[in-house]
Amino acid sequence: MNSIHHAICLAALVASLVCPQEPQTTPPAPAAAPAPAANPYLSDASITQSESTIHIIANSARPLAQVLDALRQKYGWVVDYEDPQYLSKADIVERPGLRGASLSLPAGGTFSVDVPPGIPATAPPPEDKTLQLILDAYNQSKNPGRFALRKNEDGSYALAGIGAQDEKGKIVPQAVLFDQPITLPKKERTVTENLQLICQKIAELSHVQINVGVTPRVLMDHKNVMVGGTKAQARTLLLSTLESTGHAMYWRLFFDPKSKSYSLSIHVVHAQ
Repeated sequence: MNSIHHAICLAALVASLVCPQEPQTTPPAPAAAPAPAANPYLSDASITQSESTIHIIANSARPLAQVLDALRQKYGWVVDYEDPQYLSKADIVERPGLRGASLSLPAGGTFSVDVPPGIPATAPPPEDKTLQLILDAYNQSKNPGRFALRKNEDGSYALAGIGAQDEKGKIVPQAVLFDQPITLPKKERTVTENLQLICQKIAELSHVQINVGVTPRVLMDHKNVMVGGTKAQARTLLLSTLESTGHAMYWRLFFDPKSKSYSLSIHVVHAQ
């Protein structure tokens, strides 16, 4: 019995030496997902100051709007912003969006400007002169759109888009939507309803759609106001509507090149 067992073991050993073993292969590692494209923009504009100069640098699809956000954080300036219509391919860039979708954005980029400090240097610079210097520098840059300074009835300011390139690369003047006179029957409405009606009246005159975008809905849907006027400037009616809430607010009017429409967003000024 033992001899039979030894013979079987010997045969198995010989077979293992004679017959080649199949090499063990390691399954290939899954291909690494492509790294997402780096964001070419800054999250915020920066403001640095020396004794003789305030240096501002932004990098965004809308660098001028980014500068205004930095000025609000730095000096408490509440400045409204209104895009021109970006209709030329030269003023538009495609960026990756969510779930593989692409976004059409203004072809902004880096913008920097130096402005003089206040007197003394520790004091904020004069708002009106500083904004005008920033605008003059922007309008001479290669960034899209041309802008002008508007002074609101409450003494605050707005930067309004007044022109952009046409298909031949020439800067063409544009009508400023919020400069237009509209008639709004004076009647009690919620803030949201008043905003929507203002946008509707502007759209009827300009044939450009304006949608109400991001807003403090809890406040605006439940606060009633009575604001109206006959052939009153749309910007004035918008400002009066927001003032009636009792909260400091500002707006951003952004143009969407893909839909060729505007989105009006309202933001509350938070205490710093």
